[in-house]
Amino acid sequence: MKAFVITAALSAALALSNVIQAQPGLPGGPDRMAARGPGRPPMPIGQPAPGGLRPVNAWQGKVVRWQYNDDSVFDGFYVLSGSDSVLITFPPHLGKQIAGSAKVGRNVNLTGTAESTPFGATEVRLVSINNATINDSPRQEMPPVEKFVEQKGKISSLRKGRDGMVNGVLLDNKTLLKLPPHIIMQLGDALQPGSTIGYSGNQRNADGGEISQDNLNIVHANTLTVNGQQHLLR
Repeated sequence: MKAFVITAALSAALALSNVIQAQPGLPGGPDRMAARGPGRPPMPIGQPAPGGLRPVNAWQGKVVRWQYNDDSVFDGFYVLSGSDSVLITFPPHLGKQIAGSAKVGRNVNLTGTAESTPFGATEVRLVSINNATINDSPRQEMPPVEKFVEQKGKISSLRKGRDGMVNGVLLDNKTLLKLPPHIIMQLGDALQPGSTIGYSGNQRNADGGEISQDNLNIVHANTLTVNGQQHLLR
């Protein structure tokens, strides 16, 4: 008799557990697990998903200098706001559209969204400047066409990217020869100012809306000839 009572109690408890798990919307139930997918933690409350809504805030200050990307194309400017210097960024193909309003020494009123960079700094993505909203939509036209070049030049200086690492050499023929970091490390002291090198690669033609620093020719090297030895870059 006692064994029968225990068995009946266990059966009732098991049935009640199945009913609870089958009810939708209960914390920890199957529906909640399926909603976020297997192995995925729930999204923290109050934090926007990547690519979601970003708050737009206002800044004002004086433009102190322009910023150029690793291809020496104008894509931002620094604003001195109080005691802080804030980097304002925008797509490079909007350079000519923004340049007139962001001349060095001019006071500007702007809005934008604060974003963190891979290096831990904070930049502001420009939304409007002096009450004029910029067109930050993707370009409709085709990107600039590259052409193959094969030339020689004398090294004037080494160029560094925003991360402080050398990423190319500036030549006396107004060419910025872009080289991967591991190639720079392999060549070492062979890349000295005054040395003549040969190269081949794809030259980037400027976009119609871009502003290039010093009107440099940007070439991404495929081969490099140093001290009479040609190398294939990989």
